[in-house]
Amino acid sequence: MNTKKTYLLRASSLIILGSISLMGLNIAQAGNYSARLKVEPKEFTGKCPKTFRFTGKIKAKKRGRVQYKFIRSDGANAPVRTLDFMKKGEKTVRNSWRLGDPSLQNYKGWQKIRIVYPQQSESGKAEFKLRCRTISHKDLTADIYLVKSARGAPRVPLEVKSGQPLYIQVAGKGKNGVLVNRIGWRAKRTGIPTLDKMHFANSGDRPADARTWSAGSIRQPGRYKFCGFAWGKRGERAKRCIWVTVKSKGSKPQVARTGRITMTGMRSHGQSTTLRTSGITMTGMREY
Repeated sequence: MNTKKTYLLRASSLIILGSISLMGLNIAQAGNYSARLKVEPKEFTGKCPKTFRFTGKIKAKKRGRVQYKFIRSDGANAPVRTLDFMKKGEKTVRNSWRLGDPSLQNYKGWQKIRIVYPQQSESGKAEFKLRCRTISHKDLTADIYLVKSARGAPRVPLEVKSGQPLYIQVAGKGKNGVLVNRIGWRAKRTGIPTLDKMHFANSGDRPADARTWSAGSIRQPGRYKFCGFAWGKRGERAKRCIWVTVKSKGSKPQVARTGRITMTGMRSHGQSTTLRTSGITMTGMREY
């Protein structure tokens, strides 16, 4: 009887020790692989459908085979994928999700990576927001000005002298999710190739952007048309044109002044009437 008890005690001890060893192995194994995930863009408002792109990293502390899949907030069942690590390191994984059909115009969602072999672990959630809106060309505007210098300010009148340096500023602005992708300008029928060709500047998909160009000069007096353009990220286009008057060097631009005027020689029923303001005198006016 004592021998049997001793045998059972030893067997139980071996089972317990084995279980502890296996538990220790699983804990160590669980730390060999990890994953993280990010999404671009995190938020989107605009014309749908829209594709959200997910980029993840799976890290291995040793060589081996890893199996994983993407888990989505809508519960979709994704296939299991396999990575083979020949040594410790990181591998990049990617996935995409296109949303925004007429039945789903607003959505908050996420994806994450789940490692299913040789361990069970998950990355954090890569969350995103979608708001679908109908895009109008009115959501993108363009404007064009003459400015004093290449610094872009201040604005100057659209009347210059022959040979005077021209500085063109173009501004583009979007709303309701429209982003400015690039802006540009061109003149029309000036006879100067450098002015009549299109000039571009990339804006990098911003809500608004403004750029200034040195446009040279025009020596032939006349009226010339300059047009500014803005293009949106998804093909939206806006345009605005101005007319620039070029005068000869000897002419003086007309300037409207306000102030006091002195008017004499006006007769009304035999009496002289005088209206005084500063700077201008008008005479010889008669009323019959």
